[in-house]
Amino acid sequence: MKKFIAASVVILILLVITEISLRIFFGLGTPPLMVTDANIGYLYKANQDLKRFGNRVVYNKYHQRSENLAKNPGYRILMVGDSITNGGASTDHSDTVTEILEHKINQSRETTGEALNASAGSWGVENEYEYIKKFGTFEADIVILQIGTHDLKQPKAVASVVGTASYPSNNPPLAIWELFTRYVKARVFKKSSRIGKITPADEGKQCLKNLNTIKQTIALTKKSDNAVIALLIPERAELHKEKNAAQKEDFITLMDEHNIPCINLLDKKFKLEKRYFRDPIHFNKKGNDFIADILYTHIETTGLLDRHS
Repeated sequence: MKKFIAASVVILILLVITEISLRIFFGLGTPPLMVTDANIGYLYKANQDLKRFGNRVVYNKYHQRSENLAKNPGYRILMVGDSITNGGASTDHSDTVTEILEHKINQSRETTGEALNASAGSWGVENEYEYIKKFGTFEADIVILQIGTHDLKQPKAVASVVGTASYPSNNPPLAIWELFTRYVKARVFKKSSRIGKITPADEGKQCLKNLNTIKQTIALTKKSDNAVIALLIPERAELHKEKNAAQKEDFITLMDEHNIPCINLLDKKFKLEKRYFRDPIHFNKKGNDFIADILYTHIETTGLLDRHS
Protein backbone atom coordinates (compact mmCIF):
# COMPACT_ATOMS: atom_id res chain seq x y z
CA MET A 1 0.00 0.00 0.00
CA LYS A 2 2.84 2.39 0.87
CA LYS A 3 4.51 1.70 -2.48
CA PHE A 4 1.21 2.31 -4.27
CA ILE A 5 0.70 5.63 -2.48
CA ALA A 6 4.28 6.68 -3.15
CA ALA A 7 3.96 5.77 -6.84
CA SER A 8 0.66 7.68 -7.06
CA VAL A 9 2.25 10.77 -5.53
CA VAL A 10 5.17 10.59 -7.96
CA ILE A 11 2.79 10.23 -10.93
CA LEU A 12 0.70 13.14 -9.70
CA ILE A 13 3.78 15.34 -9.30
CA LEU A 14 4.96 14.43 -12.81
CA LEU A 15 1.53 15.23 -14.23
CA VAL A 16 1.50 18.61 -12.50
CA ILE A 17 5.01 19.39 -13.78
CA THR A 18 3.98 18.33 -17.29
CA GLU A 19 0.82 20.44 -17.16
CA ILE A 20 2.70 23.53 -16.01
CA SER A 21 5.47 22.98 -18.58
CA LEU A 22 2.99 22.59 -21.45
CA ARG A 23 1.32 25.85 -20.46
CA ILE A 24 4.51 27.88 -19.89
CA PHE A 25 6.65 26.64 -22.78
CA PHE A 26 4.07 25.76 -25.42
CA GLY A 27 0.97 27.78 -24.55
CA LEU A 28 -1.20 24.66 -24.52
CA GLY A 29 -4.40 24.97 -22.55
CA THR A 30 -5.11 28.45 -23.93
CA PRO A 31 -5.55 28.10 -27.71
CA PRO A 32 -6.84 30.88 -29.97
CA LEU A 33 -10.59 30.56 -29.67
CA MET A 34 -13.25 30.58 -32.38
CA VAL A 35 -16.79 31.95 -32.54
CA THR A 36 -19.58 31.17 -34.98
CA ASP A 37 -21.25 33.65 -37.30
CA ALA A 38 -24.54 33.06 -39.09
CA ASN A 39 -23.21 34.25 -42.46
CA ILE A 40 -19.41 34.12 -42.30
CA GLY A 41 -19.35 30.65 -40.74
CA TYR A 42 -16.77 31.27 -38.07
CA LEU A 43 -14.15 33.77 -36.96
CA TYR A 44 -11.43 33.99 -34.39
CA LYS A 45 -12.81 35.40 -31.17
CA ALA A 46 -12.26 39.16 -30.85
CA ASN A 47 -9.68 40.71 -28.53
CA GLN A 48 -7.24 37.87 -27.95
CA ASP A 49 -3.54 38.30 -27.17
CA LEU A 50 -1.71 35.13 -26.19
CA LYS A 51 1.46 33.10 -26.56
CA ARG A 52 1.38 29.83 -28.46
CA PHE A 53 4.47 27.70 -29.18
CA GLY A 54 6.57 30.73 -28.29
CA ASN A 55 4.73 32.91 -30.82
CA ARG A 56 2.53 35.89 -30.10
CA VAL A 57 -1.00 35.50 -31.51
CA VAL A 58 -3.19 38.62 -31.62
CA TYR A 59 -6.78 39.25 -32.71
CA ASN A 60 -8.43 42.66 -32.61
CA LYS A 61 -12.08 43.66 -32.13
CA TYR A 62 -12.82 42.90 -35.80
CA HIS A 63 -11.51 39.32 -35.51
CA GLN A 64 -8.42 40.22 -37.54
CA ARG A 65 -4.95 38.92 -36.80
CA SER A 66 -3.83 42.51 -36.29
CA GLU A 67 -3.45 45.12 -33.61
CA ASN A 68 -6.34 47.51 -33.00
CA LEU A 69 -6.99 49.84 -35.92
CA ALA A 70 -5.14 53.16 -35.96
CA LYS A 71 -7.30 56.30 -35.93
CA ASN A 72 -5.52 58.18 -38.72
CA PRO A 73 -3.08 55.83 -40.46
CA GLY A 74 -0.83 57.09 -43.23
CA TYR A 75 -2.33 54.35 -45.38
CA ARG A 76 -4.41 51.23 -44.80
CA ILE A 77 -4.23 47.86 -46.55
CA LEU A 78 -6.72 45.05 -45.97
CA MET A 79 -5.61 41.53 -46.80
CA VAL A 80 -8.32 38.87 -46.77
CA GLY A 81 -7.48 35.18 -46.95
CA ASP A 82 -7.30 31.77 -45.34
CA SER A 83 -4.72 30.05 -43.12
CA ILE A 84 -1.93 31.09 -45.50
CA THR A 85 -2.57 34.76 -44.73
CA ASN A 86 -3.32 34.01 -41.08
CA GLY A 87 -0.15 32.04 -40.44
CA GLY A 88 -1.62 30.08 -37.54
CA ALA A 89 -0.04 29.62 -34.14
CA SER A 90 3.17 28.43 -35.80
CA THR A 91 3.79 32.00 -36.97
CA ASP A 92 4.64 34.88 -34.68
CA HIS A 93 2.56 38.04 -35.04
CA SER A 94 5.56 39.95 -36.41
CA ASP A 95 6.23 37.26 -39.03
CA THR A 96 2.83 37.29 -40.74
CA VAL A 97 2.71 38.54 -44.32
CA THR A 98 0.73 41.64 -43.34
CA GLU A 99 3.10 42.68 -40.55
CA ILE A 100 6.15 42.22 -42.76
CA LEU A 101 4.49 44.18 -45.58
CA GLU A 102 3.49 46.96 -43.19
CA HIS A 103 7.05 47.19 -41.87
CA LYS A 104 8.53 47.38 -45.38
CA ILE A 105 6.18 50.18 -46.45
CA ASN A 106 6.57 52.16 -43.23
CA GLN A 107 10.34 52.01 -43.47
CA SER A 108 10.53 53.07 -47.10
CA ARG A 109 7.93 55.84 -46.84
CA GLU A 110 8.83 56.97 -43.33
CA THR A 111 5.17 56.88 -42.42
CA THR A 112 2.91 54.99 -40.04
CA GLY A 113 0.31 52.96 -41.84
CA GLU A 114 -1.19 49.54 -41.31
CA ALA A 115 -1.86 46.28 -43.11
CA LEU A 116 -4.85 44.45 -41.65
CA ASN A 117 -5.14 40.66 -41.67
CA ALA A 118 -8.71 39.33 -42.00
CA SER A 119 -8.36 35.57 -42.20
CA ALA A 120 -9.06 32.21 -40.61
CA GLY A 121 -7.97 28.64 -41.15
CA SER A 122 -9.85 26.78 -43.92
CA TRP A 123 -11.83 29.83 -45.02
CA GLY A 124 -13.03 29.63 -48.60
CA VAL A 125 -13.89 32.50 -50.93
CA GLU A 126 -17.50 32.50 -49.69
CA ASN A 127 -16.34 33.04 -46.10
CA GLU A 128 -14.11 35.90 -47.21
CA TYR A 129 -16.93 37.50 -49.21
CA GLU A 130 -19.25 37.34 -46.20
CA TYR A 131 -16.58 38.92 -43.99
CA ILE A 132 -16.25 41.91 -46.32
CA LYS A 133 -20.03 42.10 -46.70
CA LYS A 134 -20.43 42.33 -42.90
CA PHE A 135 -17.47 44.51 -41.91
CA GLY A 136 -16.65 46.38 -45.12
CA THR A 137 -13.12 47.24 -46.18
CA PHE A 138 -12.28 49.64 -43.31
CA GLU A 139 -11.63 52.50 -45.76
CA ALA A 140 -8.57 50.64 -46.99
CA ASP A 141 -6.55 52.12 -49.83
CA ILE A 142 -5.74 48.64 -51.10
CA VAL A 143 -7.56 45.33 -50.69
CA ILE A 144 -5.52 42.18 -51.27
CA LEU A 145 -7.54 39.05 -52.01
CA GLN A 146 -5.38 36.03 -51.19
CA ILE A 147 -6.62 32.96 -53.05
CA GLY A 148 -5.00 29.57 -52.71
CA THR A 149 -5.29 27.44 -55.85
CA HIS A 150 -7.13 24.84 -53.74
CA ASP A 151 -9.59 27.59 -52.69
CA LEU A 152 -10.92 27.79 -56.25
CA LYS A 153 -12.78 24.52 -55.77
CA GLN A 154 -13.32 24.63 -52.01
CA PRO A 155 -16.84 24.97 -50.60
CA LYS A 156 -17.67 27.38 -47.79
CA ALA A 157 -16.27 26.46 -44.39
CA VAL A 158 -19.21 25.97 -42.03
CA ALA A 159 -19.85 26.87 -38.41
CA SER A 160 -20.41 23.27 -37.30
CA VAL A 161 -16.65 22.70 -36.90
CA VAL A 162 -16.47 25.24 -34.07
CA GLY A 163 -16.16 23.47 -30.76
CA THR A 164 -14.04 20.62 -32.14
CA ALA A 165 -10.43 20.08 -31.08
CA SER A 166 -8.99 22.00 -34.03
CA TYR A 167 -11.53 24.83 -33.83
CA PRO A 168 -11.99 25.34 -30.06
CA SER A 169 -14.61 27.70 -28.71
CA ASN A 170 -13.51 27.29 -25.08
CA ASN A 171 -10.25 26.54 -23.33
CA PRO A 172 -9.69 22.81 -22.71
CA PRO A 173 -9.79 21.60 -19.10
CA LEU A 174 -6.08 20.79 -19.14
CA ALA A 175 -3.08 21.44 -21.37
CA ILE A 176 -2.39 17.68 -21.28
CA TRP A 177 -5.95 17.08 -22.52
CA GLU A 178 -5.39 19.43 -25.47
CA LEU A 179 -2.06 17.79 -26.29
CA PHE A 180 -3.70 14.39 -26.70
CA THR A 181 -7.04 15.36 -28.22
CA ARG A 182 -5.72 17.90 -30.70
CA TYR A 183 -2.22 16.72 -31.59
CA VAL A 184 -1.41 13.16 -30.49
CA LYS A 185 -4.78 11.79 -31.57
CA ALA A 186 -4.53 13.46 -34.98
CA ARG A 187 -1.08 11.97 -35.58
CA VAL A 188 -1.96 8.49 -34.38
CA PHE A 189 -5.12 8.28 -36.49
CA LYS A 190 -3.68 10.53 -39.23
CA LYS A 191 -6.85 12.55 -39.28
CA SER A 192 -6.72 15.75 -41.30
CA SER A 193 -8.17 18.92 -39.81
CA ARG A 194 -8.95 20.37 -43.22
CA ILE A 195 -12.61 20.93 -43.90
CA GLY A 196 -14.81 21.65 -46.86
CA LYS A 197 -13.76 18.76 -49.11
CA ILE A 198 -15.94 17.79 -52.06
CA THR A 199 -16.05 14.97 -54.55
CA PRO A 200 -14.22 15.36 -57.89
CA ALA A 201 -17.60 15.29 -59.69
CA ASP A 202 -18.69 18.46 -57.89
CA GLU A 203 -15.45 20.41 -58.30
CA GLY A 204 -16.51 22.05 -61.56
CA LYS A 205 -19.78 23.35 -60.11
CA GLN A 206 -18.04 24.59 -56.98
CA CYS A 207 -15.38 26.38 -59.02
CA LEU A 208 -18.04 28.22 -61.03
CA LYS A 209 -19.80 29.17 -57.81
CA ASN A 210 -16.54 30.43 -56.31
CA LEU A 211 -15.69 32.49 -59.38
CA ASN A 212 -19.11 34.13 -59.13
CA THR A 213 -18.48 34.83 -55.43
CA ILE A 214 -15.14 36.42 -56.32
CA LYS A 215 -16.98 38.66 -58.80
CA GLN A 216 -19.30 39.75 -55.99
CA THR A 217 -16.32 40.36 -53.71
CA ILE A 218 -14.69 42.61 -56.31
CA ALA A 219 -17.96 44.53 -56.70
CA LEU A 220 -18.10 45.07 -52.93
CA THR A 221 -14.57 46.42 -52.73
CA LYS A 222 -14.97 48.70 -55.73
CA LYS A 223 -17.92 50.42 -54.06
CA SER A 224 -15.40 51.94 -51.67
CA ASP A 225 -12.99 52.96 -54.46
CA ASN A 226 -10.33 50.54 -53.24
CA ALA A 227 -7.45 49.38 -55.37
CA VAL A 228 -7.72 45.59 -55.53
CA ILE A 229 -4.91 43.05 -55.93
CA ALA A 230 -5.44 39.31 -56.39
CA LEU A 231 -2.74 37.09 -54.94
CA LEU A 232 -2.85 33.52 -56.28
CA ILE A 233 -0.84 31.11 -54.13
CA PRO A 234 -0.09 27.51 -55.17
CA GLU A 235 0.47 24.42 -53.08
CA ARG A 236 4.04 23.19 -52.74
CA ALA A 237 3.33 20.21 -55.01
CA GLU A 238 2.50 22.57 -57.88
CA LEU A 239 6.15 23.56 -58.15
CA HIS A 240 6.83 20.27 -59.91
CA LYS A 241 3.37 18.93 -60.77
CA GLU A 242 0.49 20.58 -62.62
CA LYS A 243 -2.67 20.81 -60.52
CA ASN A 244 -5.89 22.80 -60.79
CA ALA A 245 -4.85 24.05 -64.26
CA ALA A 246 -8.36 24.79 -65.57
CA GLN A 247 -9.41 26.54 -62.35
CA LYS A 248 -6.31 28.72 -62.33
CA GLU A 249 -6.81 29.70 -65.96
CA ASP A 250 -10.45 30.61 -65.34
CA PHE A 251 -9.48 32.69 -62.30
CA ILE A 252 -6.75 34.61 -64.12
CA THR A 253 -9.13 35.24 -67.04
CA LEU A 254 -11.72 36.60 -64.60
CA MET A 255 -9.15 38.98 -63.10
CA ASP A 256 -8.20 40.21 -66.57
CA GLU A 257 -11.87 40.85 -67.40
CA HIS A 258 -12.22 43.03 -64.29
CA ASN A 259 -8.84 44.77 -64.70
CA ILE A 260 -7.62 43.34 -61.40
CA PRO A 261 -3.85 42.77 -61.27
CA CYS A 262 -3.22 39.12 -60.45
CA ILE A 263 0.05 38.18 -58.79
CA ASN A 264 0.46 34.50 -59.61
CA LEU A 265 3.31 33.10 -57.51
CA LEU A 266 3.77 30.29 -60.03
CA ASP A 267 4.98 32.86 -62.54
CA LYS A 268 8.61 31.94 -63.19
CA LYS A 269 9.78 35.53 -62.66
CA PHE A 270 9.07 35.21 -58.93
CA LYS A 271 11.23 32.09 -58.48
CA LEU A 272 9.09 30.46 -55.81
CA GLU A 273 11.01 27.65 -54.09
CA LYS A 274 10.19 24.69 -51.83
CA ARG A 275 12.23 26.17 -49.00
CA TYR A 276 9.58 28.87 -48.52
CA PHE A 277 7.00 26.29 -47.41
CA ARG A 278 6.72 24.84 -43.90
CA ASP A 279 4.23 22.16 -45.08
CA PRO A 280 2.39 21.30 -48.33
CA ILE A 281 0.29 24.50 -48.19
CA HIS A 282 1.61 27.01 -45.66
CA PHE A 283 4.65 29.26 -45.76
CA ASN A 284 7.42 29.71 -43.20
CA LYS A 285 8.90 33.07 -42.19
CA LYS A 286 11.15 33.21 -45.26
CA GLY A 287 8.13 32.44 -47.41
CA ASN A 288 6.06 35.19 -45.81
CA ASP A 289 8.91 37.61 -46.34
CA PHE A 290 9.08 36.48 -49.98
CA ILE A 291 5.35 37.15 -50.47
CA ALA A 292 5.48 40.49 -48.66
CA ASP A 293 8.41 41.61 -50.81
CA ILE A 294 6.49 40.81 -54.01
CA LEU A 295 3.44 42.70 -52.75
CA TYR A 296 5.59 45.63 -51.63
CA THR A 297 7.32 45.83 -55.03
CA HIS A 298 4.00 45.74 -56.87
CA ILE A 299 2.46 48.43 -54.66
CA GLU A 300 5.44 50.76 -54.99
CA THR A 301 6.03 50.29 -58.73
CA THR A 302 2.34 50.83 -59.57
CA GLY A 303 1.90 53.76 -57.19
CA LEU A 304 -1.28 52.33 -55.70
CA LEU A 305 -0.79 54.15 -52.40
CA ASP A 306 0.13 57.42 -54.12
CA ARG A 307 -3.25 57.73 -55.79
CA HIS A 308 -4.90 57.79 -52.35
CA SER A 309 -2.38 60.10 -50.68
